[in-house]
Amino acid sequence: MKKILSVLLAALMLATGTFAAFEKVNTYDNNFSDVKDTNWFAKDVKSAYELGFMNGKAEGLFDPNGNVTVAEGVTMAARVHAIYNGNEIKKEEAPAAAPAGDEIRFDFDSMDGHRLNHAVGDVEDGILVMKPDAPNAGGNFDLGVFMDDLSIDASVYKTMKVRMKREALENINERRETFEIFFGSEENSTLGAEGNFLYTVIKDATTLDDWYEYTFDMSAAAGWKGNIVQVRFDPTNNNGEYFIDYIVFSAGEAPKVEAPKEPKWYDMYVDYAVANKIITKTTFADYNKNITRADLAHLFAVALPESYFNAINDIKGIPDVDKKDKYAKELLMLYNAGVVLGDAEGNFKPASDIKRSEVAAIINRVALPESRVKGTVDAVWEEEKPVTPVTPEVPKADENAEEKEHVATPFDVEFDDPADLDKFAPGEVDSAEIVDGALVMIAKDRGADRMPQYDPRLVMQGVEIDANTYKTIKIRLKAEFIGEVTNGYSTDIYFMTAEDSNFSEEKSLHPNLLSVSEQDAEGWYLVTIDLTAKDNWKGKVVAFRFDPSNNNGKFSFDYIRFE
Repeated sequence: MKKILSVLLAALMLATGTFAAFEKVNTYDNNFSDVKDTNWFAKDVKSAYELGFMNGKAEGLFDPNGNVTVAEGVTMAARVHAIYNGNEIKKEEAPAAAPAGDEIRFDFDSMDGHRLNHAVGDVEDGILVMKPDAPNAGGNFDLGVFMDDLSIDASVYKTMKVRMKREALENINERRETFEIFFGSEENSTLGAEGNFLYTVIKDATTLDDWYEYTFDMSAAAGWKGNIVQVRFDPTNNNGEYFIDYIVFSAGEAPKVEAPKEPKWYDMYVDYAVANKIITKTTFADYNKNITRADLAHLFAVALPESYFNAINDIKGIPDVDKKDKYAKELLMLYNAGVVLGDAEGNFKPASDIKRSEVAAIINRVALPESRVKGTVDAVWEEEKPVTPVTPEVPKADENAEEKEHVATPFDVEFDDPADLDKFAPGEVDSAEIVDGALVMIAKDRGADRMPQYDPRLVMQGVEIDANTYKTIKIRLKAEFIGEVTNGYSTDIYFMTAEDSNFSEEKSLHPNLLSVSEQDAEGWYLVTIDLTAKDNWKGKVVAFRFDPSNNNGKFSFDYIRFE
């Protein structure tokens, strides 16, 4: 029944005390020749137009039987959220990019604006010369230079280049040659905290004996944003005399793309929806295709707080929706809130398209709270019953049977089986065990001459993950650091593919843990990482390695899931 279906999402903006937000902004005077007074949707089209939610598809036409696209659905959900919360949706202007090669350069003509850290030295003939003043408590040297009172626009200057060389003194250990950058911004001035840190181990440290230029991608650090006001560069954890010719912050080369993306009319609505967690960047692949009823219902259900949908019905199930279906929970909530009752049999038709006339009715009911409907649906979802463990019958071995090809399945490990220890092969740990449904491992101290000194990891071999299907990894973990957090909150992911069976930096991600996670009330971090951030996440992934942190401590994993 069209009228009942048109109730879909009707109450989604009817928060108590906010009805006045839906005010008429247009005057309707039979604007559309294809909408007659006798049509069931005529009043809804009039109201939707007057409230400014919908316009015609072409001059003088409304196209009531036309479908609604994903872009249009996201746009409506964004408007619902914005009006409810008193926000404004506006086009985000891209930051002004510096021309290729634009630089902020420090040639060290003097020490003005600079100071040394755990070092002695001065500027000599345009070269900063410094050496450590003393080893620290761990026997390591930690010299560096501060650059103070900066004003570097992180959205423009994303590359840092250093030209330097070294003369090694006694106690040199080339495995400890590590470049470190600490920085602070107006938003977060704490050096090394929340992503304000980058480091790299110089694998061939002998190159430092000659003039050597190293380039850092500063945008790899989560905290490199806003206005950078201070930078500290530490060229080593070793004993030696270090010579720095220059430090340059550069806009870098122009992005190498075939052609710039044409702006779309719906970009600002999509950006708003992503920023306010109505959708993610990967929820929809095509914004021009028709949206389904289920997707549209979900968009509006998450655009407003769940507490807003007070139940006025007592409905236990939906005939054509299974309890385990995607968005089943949200749909049942909408049924009980009187937002939708389905057709005459209570069917929702979740995979069907939705017409513009029906959406007009939705918007009309959004604006008018009396439109919620009471009713019943003759369907009951069965309650889940406890599963009784059954000991499976062990099949007899067939000596003549050929080895069957492994079938890839969704990768979801809950750590409720001691066998998971073998599957994940924890490395560089003092201990690892399954405790109360979690994998708990203690980092191993590899010695002060190793860099990093702590490197706990999980390595999964022999998997088959279709990278075209599984594009996100979700991990629930808890980190209890011991001692100083010396290497920031960086976490490491490496993967092998069938085409390239090696772990390498090319096939790796190093996100800041705090920037890709949310902490729940129990202290667990819910980590979500978009694996498609690497162009070579494609084909068949056959091995996977996860390093939670290069720090000392205890690391607990509740689950690891590919989705």
